[in-house]
Amino acid sequence: FLKIGALIRSGRHDEAERELAIFMTRHPDFSEQRIRWIPFVDPAKNNFLIANFDRAKSAA
Repeated sequence: FLKIGALIRSGRHDEAERELAIFMTRHPDFSEQRIRWIPFVDPAKNNFLIANFDRAKSAA
C-alpha cells in the first residue's frame, strides 16, 4: 500500500501499476477503511495515504 503511493508520487507509474496489480491480487477485499482506522493525530495523514493509493488506481 505505502510502496504503491510512493511510486506513483515519484512518477514511477509503470512500477506503481505492477505493484498495484500484485497488491490487489493478494488483498482483493482491501478498502480504504483499513487505512482510516490508523489513529494518526492528524486525520489529514490518513487522507494523504488514501489519496496516493487512489491516484495509483486511477492511473492504472
